[in-house]
Amino acid sequence: MNAFFVALNAVFPFLIYLGLGYSIRLTGYADEAFFRRLNRIIFVFFFSVLTFTNIYNIDRDVRLNPRVALFGAGGVILSIVVLMIVIPRIVPGNARRGAVIQACYRSNYVLYAMPIAASVCGEAGTDTAAMLVAIIVPLFNLTAVFVLAW
Repeated sequence: MNAFFVALNAVFPFLIYLGLGYSIRLTGYADEAFFRRLNRIIFVFFFSVLTFTNIYNIDRDVRLNPRVALFGAGGVILSIVVLMIVIPRIVPGNARRGAVIQACYRSNYVLYAMPIAASVCGEAGTDTAAMLVAIIVPLFNLTAVFVLAW
């Protein structure tokens, strides 16, 4: 039961954010154009600031475990390989397959990993998640080029 409450505490804030955004859209206080502009501002500006801040605030005595880094990078690569086998059997037309594969494996790591790591593991987990940003985000970009070209 304790594991359930840890998971609930990690995920519940995101459910509140989703519910709040959905409620704002239903009430008409913000239209689709507003959400598009807000989304662009968040992705262009705030993600960059958040990524920099997370990496900058890492405790200098903490070192990234190479096994954790290999596990994270290996998980991304394994996901891509599996998706490159499965998606062509599901999605007709080669022009869409690369985009679907990328949409399946590319996550909002910066947005979700940090709060969940902090909630579940405390500051040590946050430091590890922040260090993995330097590996996972460039790996997403590198593999996206390969997948979309394929």
